[in-house]
Amino acid sequence: DTNLTGLHGLQTKSDAYSLLKNICDFKFISSVIVWYDILSAVNPISKQLQSIHYDIQMALKSVSSIVEFLKEYRQNGFSKIKIAAKEIALLIEIPGQFPEEYQVRKRQKKTHFSYENRDETPLHNPEKKFEVEFFHKIIDTAINSLRERFDQLNHHCLNFGFLYNINLLKNWEHETLLSHCKDLAILLSAKETSDIDAIELFEELKIFCQLTEPNSSPKKTKHTQHKIGRASCR
Repeated sequence: DTNLTGLHGLQTKSDAYSLLKNICDFKFISSVIVWYDILSAVNPISKQLQSIHYDIQMALKSVSSIVEFLKEYRQNGFSKIKIAAKEIALLIEIPGQFPEEYQVRKRQKKTHFSYENRDETPLHNPEKKFEVEFFHKIIDTAINSLRERFDQLNHHCLNFGFLYNINLLKNWEHETLLSHCKDLAILLSAKETSDIDAIELFEELKIFCQLTEPNSSPKKTKHTQHKIGRASCR
């Protein structure tokens, strides 16, 4: 029914009108802007974290930068959202303000004294309600999620991070490197048995540092490691 006539056509028109009515709404426009701002900041970092060229220390910096962006956005972003939403509202000729929502007051119980059980809860300002119940809630959820990921990465980096930067190890004193190897051995211990030998790891890392080229990337370092492993198996 290309002419949108008949029963099916009437239903399609009705659905299209309902969709248009919901889209042409200041609250909806504001919510789209919020999601656009968040995803525009998060998506590039998310893609970087999936890259094989990205090491854990770079990942920590990226996640930390996103958390700081969201904290600043939560503090100062809402006024910018309103400005952008009003500009769009002006273009599509709709009211540039948050619509009042129909609210039903709680029924008051009869009491012997006028001050007992009185419902003193005021009606929420629609703009403030959107800011608190939508904007702040989404930002807080995103920040908590990223902080959890940051804490996991940071915990891993504190224990294993020195193995990711072979260029840093080249400049370390032997005592510093040995101390990190011992700490890692303790972390990987259970019932007085460790998965690694700290002294052996220390000696292997010293030799490996001599075999790698200066300023080697983690990927190139891994390639060198594979070459050494294949050579030792011959």
